[in-house]
Amino acid sequence: MCSSDLLYYSLTRKPKLEEKGAKYTELHDLIKASDIVSLHTPKNLKIFSAQEFALIPKGAIFVNTTLGKAFDEQEFLDWLGKGDNLVIMDYSVSPDFYKQFKDLNNVIFSEQIAGRTTESKQRMSMKVVKNLEANTP
Repeated sequence: MCSSDLLYYSLTRKPKLEEKGAKYTELHDLIKASDIVSLHTPKNLKIFSAQEFALIPKGAIFVNTTLGKAFDEQEFLDWLGKGDNLVIMDYSVSPDFYKQFKDLNNVIFSEQIAGRTTESKQRMSMKVVKNLEANTP
């Protein structure tokens, strides 16, 4: 069961989430109201700009699990350098991108890449098998 304080934004509404208590809200309202902002977007879909970073409340946690850059690199680095911002992410973008801030105390890296877990590899393998079976005469 989701907490009544769980808000989400998506390009499409998620009725099953809402049945469990999650509340849909517009992106900017969601960012302003969040203690934790967590991105889960398709590869290289840029969703955050300086405007969105400016809306994140001081002391909030920013989690990036996207496969690629969901934000402008310099705008992210500018935001990261302000205040008590905390970032948690994996190494899914590129090693060169992370070299810029890997030694900062307010950045936590996971060595596990969100989209490359054992489970996700197994699911992808099963999809390939099913596709092959479906297309075999």
